[in-house]
Amino acid sequence: MFDLIGVTPRIDIDPKFEYPIRFSQFDLFARFIIQHPGRENYFLRIWWLSPDRSRKELIRIYGPNPVEFNDVDGSHDHSFRLANMVFPLPGQYVILVCRKSKRSWSRDRWVVLGREYVLVEKRS
Repeated sequence: MFDLIGVTPRIDIDPKFEYPIRFSQFDLFARFIIQHPGRENYFLRIWWLSPDRSRKELIRIYGPNPVEFNDVDGSHDHSFRLANMVFPLPGQYVILVCRKSKRSWSRDRWVVLGREYVLVEKRS
C-alpha cells in the first residue's frame, strides 16, 4: 500500500563518535498511493531491535505529521523531516509509518502502513 524510499539501509558511524549518535536532521521519504483525497496525520515510530530480535525498544514517536492528498494524482511523495534523531545503541532499527485506527472500537491502536529497516554501526 505504501512504499518507503530513499532511506539508507546502513548508516556507518565514524569510530571516534560514541553512542548515543545524534542527527540534528534526518529525512525519511515516503510514497503514498492515494485512495482518498484530503488530510491525514501520520506518525513515525522508531524502534531498536536486539540482535536476535527477541526484544525491541521504542525509541521515539514523531508526529502527528499532516500530509495533504489531492484527487488528481495517483500517488504522493512526501518527505518527513525528523529533528534531533537519536540512535542510542548500535544495531538494527525499524522505522514505521503509522496512523491511528479510525475504527471506533480500536482508536488507540496503530495501523502500520510502511516500514524500513536501518542498520547503525561504527565503521571499522
